[in-house]
Amino acid sequence: MRANILFIILFTHFSVFAQTENHSSEYANILVDSIFLDSIQKQLPELTVTSRIPPFSRKGNSLIANVESTSLSSIGTARDILQQFPAVTLKDNAITVFGKGTPVIYINNRKIYDLNELQSLKSTDVATVELNLTPGAEYDAEGYAVLIIKTRRMKGEGWAAQLSETLTGGHYLNDRENIGINYAGRMFNIFASYEHIYARQDRNPYASYTIHSDTLWQLLADMPQVYTDSYNHFTVGAEWSVTPGHTIGGQYQAALTENKVKSNGINAVSANGIPHEQLSTDMKSENKPAFHVSNAFYDGKWSESFSLHLDLDYVVKKSHLNQTVTEIAQSDEREVNMTGLSDFELYAAKLTATYNMKQAGNIVFGGESNLITGSGSLINPEHYIENSIYSNQENKTAGFISYSNTFNKFQLQTGARYEYTHEQFSEGANNQPVINQQYHRFYPNISLSYLSETAQAGISLSQKIKRPDFAQLNGNNFYANRWLIQRGNPFLKSETIFQLDSYFKYQFLDVNCSYVYKKNPISFGFENIGHQTIMNYVNFPKYQELNLLIAGILQRKYFQTQANIGLRKPFFEIYSLGQTHAKNRLSFSAGCNNTVIFPRQYILSIDFNWQGKSNLYAIEYDQYAYLNLGIRKSFLDDNLSVQLQLTDCFQWIKDHTVIAVNNIVYEQKSIFETRYAALTVSYRFNNYSKNYKGQSASEKDLNRL
Repeated sequence: MRANILFIILFTHFSVFAQTENHSSEYANILVDSIFLDSIQKQLPELTVTSRIPPFSRKGNSLIANVESTSLSSIGTARDILQQFPAVTLKDNAITVFGKGTPVIYINNRKIYDLNELQSLKSTDVATVELNLTPGAEYDAEGYAVLIIKTRRMKGEGWAAQLSETLTGGHYLNDRENIGINYAGRMFNIFASYEHIYARQDRNPYASYTIHSDTLWQLLADMPQVYTDSYNHFTVGAEWSVTPGHTIGGQYQAALTENKVKSNGINAVSANGIPHEQLSTDMKSENKPAFHVSNAFYDGKWSESFSLHLDLDYVVKKSHLNQTVTEIAQSDEREVNMTGLSDFELYAAKLTATYNMKQAGNIVFGGESNLITGSGSLINPEHYIENSIYSNQENKTAGFISYSNTFNKFQLQTGARYEYTHEQFSEGANNQPVINQQYHRFYPNISLSYLSETAQAGISLSQKIKRPDFAQLNGNNFYANRWLIQRGNPFLKSETIFQLDSYFKYQFLDVNCSYVYKKNPISFGFENIGHQTIMNYVNFPKYQELNLLIAGILQRKYFQTQANIGLRKPFFEIYSLGQTHAKNRLSFSAGCNNTVIFPRQYILSIDFNWQGKSNLYAIEYDQYAYLNLGIRKSFLDDNLSVQLQLTDCFQWIKDHTVIAVNNIVYEQKSIFETRYAALTVSYRFNNYSKNYKGQSASEKDLNRL
């Protein structure tokens, strides 16, 4: 066919040529007859085009982890992915962002309330992870750093499942099991999962409390402890695409936990260096918290420019604590029994509308409303501490609007959020009012970025808030021993936070700078009555902080390294031991994550992190470091994955803190097992992926419960 077409083209060309040049018909025919066409078939060698996608990239104010298309997809879990971020630190199951504190975390725009979900989500099911250091007005005013995890979409229809088992070996053998099933149809999707965790760990905390008064009192506590945790997590949900562009769904989650602590040790008290009293102390504690979260949503696209999203949440958190402390001294023997109960409910609704004006920009606006009610008690029948009964109620209503647009190479994002909050706190069986206050606040933000193919830069300014947790607000008197009591403070004020952030990216180098000012920061406080110490929470006048984080990524065909250096300079003053002390230590941090790809896709990971000595409010932290090694391999078309990891190879992690407030100095050292080996085996039937579209209407308030 191609030869015939070519023949016609050539014939026409030469015919016209002959007529134009006034050649004879005979000469033209000779020219045509002299043309020979031959069809030659030759297969070109197969050509494979590959590109090395960087594991991390920047998109304005956000740092993006490209998981699905990089080696991060086989790293293990979503928690392991977060540990690779240059600005994220994980320690003792707590996640902090450099210069921002604890982030708000979403999975497919659904706020998570339990960090164990990050262990349940396998990295093979993650598409991207976004770290937004300056979230807009559509996020809760407490979210001054946001992590957004997007999962891979399930391909095709039918059943899919995933099974995984993790065995962790150290002093004890711990285990984690997870099973998930999913059925995707053309218009609907149903899913369910179950996870069980059993963990046991030894800790040996050594603490000292020194009271500088007319008499120098000192308490030395050596209390070895054994922690045992049992955790069960259930999830079931469904979503239905009613029509193209309109989806409804719901999800229910339940987390049932049992925490047990056993401790037996010695507490010794001295006065002016002379032994005063020594106690043999035995403590047993059992706590059974239960968390239930129900979510319903509607997601609709009404036109090419306008979409709506509605979320409804109902959350229940119950806790039942039993603790017995037996103290044997030379003069007497004491048994202290405590029973603590708490019951909180959260009702929340959030409506978000998005209007795309194309070249005129994009607008996001909406509102939300939260109602939290709760009550609790802590009863000591022996009356060694004061019994407490309390109730909380908080009602928050918010409206928000944000605007974004791109002008040539510049991107503008701005918005404002208004929040009205009514807080009530009552004590006693008669619900005697203690706190009844209202807040009206605006939280503006603005960001300007320069985006080009070779470089990016931006600056942003925002106002945020951090409300005290309900555990900090309640008036419970928690008994540690006859010399130490911990209690909450219902009169705590919220922290008001002002942030100035800037960033610069050029090729492999990424630099972040920030300034933070906090009004009424919340930290530990101490007071003493005689030789008894009372630990509580108090507001300080102000806190300031400068941060600088420099990160770089070097990528080759079989090797990849990501390194970062951080500097943090706080400005904080505190009154201690008769004078004002500046807690302004300049602290350093460094990290290096390395990935080596061997033949047959064996992947070796070498991760190092070092945190120098630092100050945070009244707390002084000692330095620590860790080195983690891991090797992983996938089989059976990546359906079966095996990973072996050694954590804290040289046992460098340690916990040493010092707090000096007023006339009391508190120091604690904790020795606990940090070096262990973990073997994880997971298998996927088909392409299991749960991509639930529901979001959380309750935002940061879930954490405060």
